[in-house]
Amino acid sequence: MKRGILPYILILFLTLLCFLVHFSDQSDSMLNDFNRVVSNEYLTSAVEFHKSLPAFQKRPLTTFLINETVLRTKISIGTAFIIVNFLFLFISGVLIYHISLLFDKSNKMAIGNIIIYFTSFSILFAFFPPIYTYDEPVQFCLLLLSLISIYKEKWWRYIVLFSLSLIARESGLILLPGLLLIIIYKDGTFSLKTSINKENLFKFGYLTVSIVVYFIFLRVFLEQNDISQESKSDFRDRLSHYYLNVQNQKHAFESLISFFLVLGMPLYLLFNGVKKKITNLNKYSIYVRAFLITVIINSMVVLLTTKAREARLFVIPMFFIWPIFTKLFYEDMKLLTSVKYYISTFRKLNYVAFFAFLNILNYILSFKVYETTVGDPNENYFNEYLFITLFLILTHATLKHNLNTSSKNT
Repeated sequence: MKRGILPYILILFLTLLCFLVHFSDQSDSMLNDFNRVVSNEYLTSAVEFHKSLPAFQKRPLTTFLINETVLRTKISIGTAFIIVNFLFLFISGVLIYHISLLFDKSNKMAIGNIIIYFTSFSILFAFFPPIYTYDEPVQFCLLLLSLISIYKEKWWRYIVLFSLSLIARESGLILLPGLLLIIIYKDGTFSLKTSINKENLFKFGYLTVSIVVYFIFLRVFLEQNDISQESKSDFRDRLSHYYLNVQNQKHAFESLISFFLVLGMPLYLLFNGVKKKITNLNKYSIYVRAFLITVIINSMVVLLTTKAREARLFVIPMFFIWPIFTKLFYEDMKLLTSVKYYISTFRKLNYVAFFAFLNILNYILSFKVYETTVGDPNENYFNEYLFITLFLILTHATLKHNLNTSSKNT
């Protein structure tokens, strides 16, 4: 596939695929209320809820865009919600493609990253309970544009875009330690002595400006809407979410699986040769480090202050590796798609037996044990996605073990 219109057709197709997943016969998402008709009543209540609750009021961009779409087109709020979110989902796919080409000139790798992005759990099932996506498509576009601005060192553009991303949803603040790491060690060289210089201090200043702009906006917005006290109360209430995430075995297991569904595959592939992936990829290694730091910070924030069952909340670290995913894990993906490795491995009965046993356990875990506390497993595809994810990990581990064993014996 050459550069031109075809990658954009692929992005449009994948966006439509995400849309159709939410409107299939089995689906009961925010969008369709378990039928093929747009759930205008539910989506209208969701928009009104975001207008009235202080925690959501301070994220006005998506609601503003939905309201403007309704005013200018006279369509229903539910239809406007779908148009705004899927339009920005499409744009985010285009941005993943372009930033991938900036990082690596390979069109093949960029297309691979597009597919990985759209088949990510929190993207593919964005509007199913209990994921409840609302502000993320707009936020994702602004964050990706911010990353492009950092890469090109367009700092004033970055300040505007990143500040807007925080106004869309403040969770982007969690990216700042990783962003600081990237601008200081952009060439992949780690030396504290050479990194503390005038140029990097200016770059740090640009990061700080965007935070200041956001907090000025937040203060003015809260005071103008007279919701300062309610916002403080909401912040205090968030500290009780840790108990909700671990209140019993079912909730604790759901929190763990939510983390795994979003980050399990990349973390497994990464730690399958993490030293090589961090040290031998030059300019990419810094993004791996930024990803790992953000995973730690974000996971703590999600578990302590939010409902971890909303799996989309774990996705923020992926911004550092979505643009390099195919490049980073190319050898692993090649292993999973090579017929000769399958023949070499599964002609041995001991591998067949052990692989079958592991996938029986996988089936039990995915379809008998795992169950969300919100939503019906018969009305979404979460169990199937978990099974496929574990199946791919088990397949990779089996093939890799056989490959390593064969190498040692020769």
